[in-house]
Amino acid sequence: MRLSCHLHLCPPGLTGIFCGIAADPCKTLICQNDGSCEQKKDGSGVECICKPGFTGTLCDTSTPTDPCEMLKCENEGSCEQKKDGSGVECICKPGFAGTLCETSTPTDPCEMLKCENEGSCEQKKDGSGVECICKPGFAGTLCETSTPTDPCEMLKCENEGSCEQKKDGSGVECICKPGFAGTLCETSTPTDPCEMLKCENEGSCEQKKDGSGVECICKPGFAGTLCETSTPTDPCEMLKCENEGSCEQNKDGSGVECICKPGFAGTLCETSTPTDPCEMLKCENEGSCEQKKDGSGVECICKPGFAGTLCETSTPTDPCEMLKCENEGSCEQNKDGSGVECICKPGFAGTLCETSTPTDPCEMLKCENEGSCEQKKDGSGVECICKPGFAGTLCETSTPTDPCEMLKCENEGSCEQKKDGSGVECICKPGFAGTLCETSTPTDPCEMLKCKNEGSCEQKKDGSGVECICKPGFAGTLCEQYPTTSKTTVFSVICIVGYVVFHNRKKVMGLLLEGGHKTEVKGHGLAGLKAKIMLA
Repeated sequence: MRLSCHLHLCPPGLTGIFCGIAADPCKTLICQNDGSCEQKKDGSGVECICKPGFTGTLCDTSTPTDPCEMLKCENEGSCEQKKDGSGVECICKPGFAGTLCETSTPTDPCEMLKCENEGSCEQKKDGSGVECICKPGFAGTLCETSTPTDPCEMLKCENEGSCEQKKDGSGVECICKPGFAGTLCETSTPTDPCEMLKCENEGSCEQKKDGSGVECICKPGFAGTLCETSTPTDPCEMLKCENEGSCEQNKDGSGVECICKPGFAGTLCETSTPTDPCEMLKCENEGSCEQKKDGSGVECICKPGFAGTLCETSTPTDPCEMLKCENEGSCEQNKDGSGVECICKPGFAGTLCETSTPTDPCEMLKCENEGSCEQKKDGSGVECICKPGFAGTLCETSTPTDPCEMLKCENEGSCEQKKDGSGVECICKPGFAGTLCETSTPTDPCEMLKCKNEGSCEQKKDGSGVECICKPGFAGTLCEQYPTTSKTTVFSVICIVGYVVFHNRKKVMGLLLEGGHKTEVKGHGLAGLKAKIMLA
């Protein structure tokens, strides 16, 4: 037996004895330098995907990692990253141009730019080249176009308006004569705009600083477009405290004063004082230097038998021997410790309690503007309680009309106008109630409203709160009223626990059980019973 060998070739893409196995094309494509064999995007075969720094069909060619190694700039041009980041480019030395700076250009780019009409060639502000700077009256890339020398020749102001440069230098504008307005002063306006603006309360009409019209300049204590609103004059604006002193109301309410930082004194805190003010106060006769109770400075506290600012004056051992209080007044040490004073009985006043005063202290306090005299909360005397819009010891000062300043809503409540316009009220956050929102309430207002007889708690239609929606036949805020008809009347009854008798004349109509349930009972009246009875 003879065997013969034949050359066996499979079609492309197949392999095996019978050419039934699909061949792996990447086995025949040997990518070098860590390149990877991948299917082409168009599906036509495979290709090598090369690592950075290599190229070629098999990634067998080394390429520069730095793209500037591929860009050979000539004539000392420098390779730099493009501004848009899309690659690199050659930046040429003056006198050269081209992709590789291979072209020689005039050293002075202005030789290429022929400015006309005495225009001057200058470097652009962004450094990108040169440009023509034109003489007044010319424009264009080469200053080749004639323009009006004076821009005011283009702006024809009417009614004797004058053309002037704008303040921002952006061009020119028409400045109009009084009584005219508009871009060209073409519109007639009242000759005196102040005739249209009626300033009140002695306010004066003056030109606005920006020249756009007129405005009312108000007297102190007034504000508003027409000075129609009375405002409190802030006396602190007149008192300029120095050295970080603060302007505050003085204790007797008669005005304001500067409260100085430690180390300063004077009406305006303008005087520097030693850190220890007691170094300046030399108390005599063993008097001690101490801080005043109102914090306004220091004072000498004298030993018994001495008095005066520096305790320099000898006094009787008992200063009350010198002070003869009348009308059963008592002699006592005054609050600041500087001496003694008479404490008067009710109905008397004066240094020695020598003056008779009305028993009612409100007779001495004349509250103005309908203010009312009332006892102070601490019981120390009486005070004026002012109407909204007024303030001061006697309610003599007009305050802003805004009533919300008088209504101090708590817990982040907001002050808003009432719906009927009668004033303002506090609109409370959920969970709070009360005139000032001072009362904490359950988050669910229905927890506070206990509806009876199967009534349901629901939000009111106007959104102002919740209400009980009663079952048919019941009424009342809590649905607590039992059913009645036009022919029946309900009376009280004492009977079996949980029942109420319905009585029609002498006939029992039925029983009303707890929870509003009704049951029929035939018969006549129940003699001797006190019952809640419905009579026709």
